Amino acid sequence: MPLSLRNSFHCFLITVASFAASVDADVCSLVSKVNEYRQSHGIPVLHLDVRLLHVAQENSQQIASHQESFSKLSDVIFSFDVGALTNTLPSMSNSNRSEALALQSKPPPQVSQPPCKSQWYAGIEALIPNWSFLAENVAMGSMNEDAVLDLFKRTLEYNENLLSTEAQIIGIGEYRGYWTFEFAGLSDVDGLQTEYSE
Repeated sequence: MPLSLRNSFHCFLITVASFAASVDADVCSLVSKVNEYRQSHGIPVLHLDVRLLHVAQENSQQIASHQESFSKLSDVIFSFDVGALTNTLPSMSNSNRSEALALQSKPPPQVSQPPCKSQWYAGIEALIPNWSFLAENVAMGSMNEDAVLDLFKRTLEYNENLLSTEAQIIGIGEYRGYWTFEFAGLSDVDGLQTEYSE
């Protein structure tokens, strides 16, 4: 499929025929800041993907709806490892997909599994079957976009996700102070249309 490009906000948006999206200017601005950070380290830019926007926004909303589980936390970050709440998020390649499925079905017993994360992997798999790399950054608290990006830069695992050379696309969601950054790499880009968002 031919690619069409329009310039606005310096923010790429990857769309597919089954999704329509209007991208918030703040999200586009934040993606631009992520890309400036990546470029300052000599790493290619990420393209904003409407499917990952959907996943990120849904995750932020679902986490917020289960905020009582996290009510004692303030301005903190946490990660989800394919369905289980953990302190670190190892990035995932498509080569360990079976391990991811095993983790999804068997979260560690000592860890509370928020309902919103039990379908994270399945949701990504359904929307982006040609993924080759997945990673997610999650933060909560009274932070603006600059503060959350700064927090991710200062946290080893999250900074690794921001600067991953395997990541090609990104989606960002925010709801009531709950931030989600979704990253993915693609094994191919057939069937995608890339355009600048407005």
